[in-house]
Amino acid sequence: VTLNYDATDAARNYVLKLDSASFVTYRDMTISAINITNSRVVELANTASSDSIYNCLINSQVSTATTNTAAGIFANGLRGSQNVIKGNTINNGSAGIYWSGTGATILSYDHVIDSNTVNNSFQYGIYVGFNGRLTASRNIVNITMPRNATNYGIYSTSSDSAFQYTANKVNIDGITVATTYGIYFTGCDGRDGAPGRIAGNTVTGLTGNTGTLYGIYQTASTYNNTVNNVVSINTTGATTYASYYTGGGGVKFHNNSLLNTSTATTTTNAAGYFAQTSGALPAINIQNNIFAHKGGGRALFVTNVNFIYSDYNTFYTNGTVLCNFNAANNYATLQDWKNNTNWDINSIVYEPAFEDNITLKPNLA
Repeated sequence: VTLNYDATDAARNYVLKLDSASFVTYRDMTISAINITNSRVVELANTASSDSIYNCLINSQVSTATTNTAAGIFANGLRGSQNVIKGNTINNGSAGIYWSGTGATILSYDHVIDSNTVNNSFQYGIYVGFNGRLTASRNIVNITMPRNATNYGIYSTSSDSAFQYTANKVNIDGITVATTYGIYFTGCDGRDGAPGRIAGNTVTGLTGNTGTLYGIYQTASTYNNTVNNVVSINTTGATTYASYYTGGGGVKFHNNSLLNTSTATTTTNAAGYFAQTSGALPAINIQNNIFAHKGGGRALFVTNVNFIYSDYNTFYTNGTVLCNFNAANNYATLQDWKNNTNWDINSIVYEPAFEDNITLKPNLA
């Protein structure tokens, strides 16, 4: 089944719209927006709930705009709940999926975004805003040119109440614009006893990148378990971090494998960066991770050692500075880091034996 539409009226910018509809499923269809400007394909609106878009091919138009008038699947101000977006291939648009509730105090709950593939979006692969208990799992986002000057694979703002971002893959290839984020979280708050989960995600960006590059970025986000993620990045840009965490608190950062092979000689080139700025919430707990830098940069950069707990990690750099505290304090050896911060007493320095720089699987040979 193929459904096409040319939305010449901006007020009716959709091919298919579910407005307060419930328990409706569209599956195994090709749905395409023909209009170059008004190219939202599927829209869910108002109290649409328990609807499913499943296993469809969804084609927006190629976009070079940052407005949300071009999107594969679109919801803005959604008040419904329990919708499922699963197994679709979504091409083009400023955003592949643009999914937003009403506001930070009026969240939209219990949606599932699962097993979709997003190609050729301009600004966001997947945008999520103002959602609670959202599950975004097993999605693949391919980031290729052309891209906006600042762009994101997966972007989440105000995803609260035990959100789940798991087993997603973001592939970054040949990006030559200013700043690219693989997965970005801002103001996403779990709760003590009901934390969010950022787990088992893979961000890979190794070929032809020239700008600022972040693998997983978190700002002002609290009470989540960031665990078992794999990030491997390379860029010729001056600023590059496999993982970057600032603000927030109450986060467990465990069992992640981070590799940065970028060769910039700046202090803004590290495998892991942590900048919790307040003791109002529990310190970020950093354990059992691999922080590896094979481009000569820092394995670890911390701005305030009073708001971390760090131990049982593996560090490695082929550069001259292993760990850094607040830019001015460079530590060439793990023992220097221990002596000056009293952290990582049981951590080690060892070059990790990966099968390759993509999967970061251990080489057991």
